[in-house]
Amino acid sequence: MNILNTHANRQSAEDFKTDTSRNKVVNVSLAGGLVGIFVSPRKKIEEKINSMNAQGYKFVYSLGANSNIIFLMFSVVVLAITCFIYMPLPSYMLVFEKIER
Repeated sequence: MNILNTHANRQSAEDFKTDTSRNKVVNVSLAGGLVGIFVSPRKKIEEKINSMNAQGYKFVYSLGANSNIIFLMFSVVVLAITCFIYMPLPSYMLVFEKIER
């Protein structure tokens, strides 16, 4: 009787195995100034999502960076030094998930 219970418990444990998931966080940095005119933020984010989808990941969540006064001052200084050609902008963090079976 004890052998039968052990066998039944082993089968039920195998039936309820769950899929494991792997998460990946990707940083998408953006640029402003004259460079930003030629590079669309939407297109850059879309290209990153499409490349991750091609690797088998699905998009889960987006987190925009909070800019503060120090980053804003740094960006303005860089913009002035580069003669309005380049300005760093806050980046986005994209979270992806891949389900492995």
